[in-house]
Amino acid sequence: MFGKVKKLKKKAFLILILILVFFLMLICLYSLDFGKNKDIEYGATFSHKYAQELGLDWQEAYLNLLDDMRVKKLRLMAYWDEIEVEQNKYDYHQLDWLLSVAKQRDVDVILVVGRRQPRWPECHDPAWLDIMSTSEQQAAEMKMLERVVDHY
Repeated sequence: MFGKVKKLKKKAFLILILILVFFLMLICLYSLDFGKNKDIEYGATFSHKYAQELGLDWQEAYLNLLDDMRVKKLRLMAYWDEIEVEQNKYDYHQLDWLLSVAKQRDVDVILVVGRRQPRWPECHDPAWLDIMSTSEQQAAEMKMLERVVDHY
């Protein structure tokens, strides 16, 4: 009987220590500076594809975003299914226009390049990619990435 009481006291003491350690860790985490004193710079994402889906003139919507809202930091997407509609034939005219307008207005751009893009659906694969094996798809994606990076 006396042994059981001693074990219960020991168990309660360990639980109390663990609770104290947990709260000390919370206090330490709360006191850390995770960028509270940094200036936050906001930007926007523009998807010409989504603007078209909404029935908007995407060029007018883009100009309005830059001119009326005065966005100075922007994320744009290089959609694979638009850049390489036909395999090995690259068309950058839409993206070139978007980037040149941003440059004219001194807008900083983050260009998203690759298979996965912001928004749903996250992958914008060209139709011709479906008939390829996984390794062929990966090779085609690497080639597209190299081409886009070289172009810009």
